[in-house]
Amino acid sequence: MGEAARWFYAGQLRARYDACRCTDTTAAQALAVLRDRFGEPVNRWAFADPARVRRAAIRAVAWDRAAPHDYDHRWIALHGMGALTGDGTGVATPSAEWAGVAARVRAEYLRGLREVLREQFGQR
Repeated sequence: MGEAARWFYAGQLRARYDACRCTDTTAAQALAVLRDRFGEPVNRWAFADPARVRRAAIRAVAWDRAAPHDYDHRWIALHGMGALTGDGTGVATPSAEWAGVAARVRAEYLRGLREVLREQFGQR
């Protein structure tokens, strides 16, 4: 389960990044699909111990910083309404903005982790 958590949180982080740079904001619904499909058993295991979930999320962020983004990020656009209606006007924000988007997504991910740990366990 440790490996499952590591990859689930890494995938979740990358999917958030891809959703944030996709011009079709409805494509973010792919995040819910990922969570609904794979999240329950991973989160049940990880949240049984606050240190475990913190460690898995921090590892995901560290991996995301270090691993190249050499995949086709446009996959997420297929989950948006633009893909269904043909009204999409583009797929991604300008690539010059991507580093800033990645930094913001990582910071928001860790901030969200701290909030969840505080709410569920009374800690940071």
